[in-house]
Amino acid sequence: MNPVARDLCVCIKAWAKSKNLMSRRYYTSYTWTILTVAFLQQLEAPVFPCLQSGEHEPEILDECDVWFNKSLEFATENKADLGTLVT
Repeated sequence: MNPVARDLCVCIKAWAKSKNLMSRRYYTSYTWTILTVAFLQQLEAPVFPCLQSGEHEPEILDECDVWFNKSLEFATENKADLGTLVT
């Protein structure tokens, strides 16, 4: 795992906890982590790849396409530090 991504997850969860946004009533720690990963996938130079990208034949399970790219080789070109990602 990218160390900056891990640090960003820790920062986001600490921020959410300080604002009383991390509870059963609002969002869990897992939810904040998933939101952070989604953010890191949407950057112009993504930190994490989207596993659903690429051409494929659908793999249907219970009427849902469950295909994901199992052979993805990904090396991020994003060299942003933690301070840049949070601003």
